[in-house]
Amino acid sequence: MSENDAAFEGLWRHLLDHWDDEAAHRAFLTACQGLGKLPDAAARYRGMTGDPARKAVAEQKLQAVVLTAMAALETERSARPSPRKSRLPMLLAGMVISLFLLMAYLLLR
Repeated sequence: MSENDAAFEGLWRHLLDHWDDEAAHRAFLTACQGLGKLPDAAARYRGMTGDPARKAVAEQKLQAVVLTAMAALETERSARPSPRKSRLPMLLAGMVISLFLLMAYLLLR
């Protein structure tokens, strides 16, 4: 079991002991995001929707996991350079080579 897995399991056990504490849920989700364990958190919350006493909170927190994951993906997507920017150097190099070839053709004709 990796350190991330062990940390996740400990956080989940703590959360189960403090299910009605909103701060515990926030801390759990924040830690899961940092550990890269949001899919695992979603699975655990989804599993709790079968417990009538915990269903409402589990469904609410499952939504929070989804929103957190979507926000992280959007942040990652907007941080990546646009494909057009990365193609610009290749386009310029192609134009320069084409100009040299045209000049050579015109001079050797």
